[in-house]
Amino acid sequence: MKYTEIEFNKQDATYTRQIDTLKKLVECAENESNNLIDGISYPVSTTWREIAQIALDLADGADWFDRYYKMNDSKKENNRIALLHNKKRDGE
Repeated sequence: MKYTEIEFNKQDATYTRQIDTLKKLVECAENESNNLIDGISYPVSTTWREIAQIALDLADGADWFDRYYKMNDSKKENNRIALLHNKKRDGE
């Protein structure tokens, strides 16, 4: 998987949508009301299963963001080391 800024924005948009959906589903499940989707009524147990699946998806998303930040931090550190190394050579 790519760790580019474009991919970051895609992941962020998906993550934000999932969080919004999770909040709505939790509210619905807490009220113990059936969930109506496309004219079909689903029991609260189905809603809790969907909440669990979204929570797992969010955990995967959080892992992706961790890897993204780690990758970018290591690139910054490598650039900093390269710049310091070049400064020493210039100063020799």
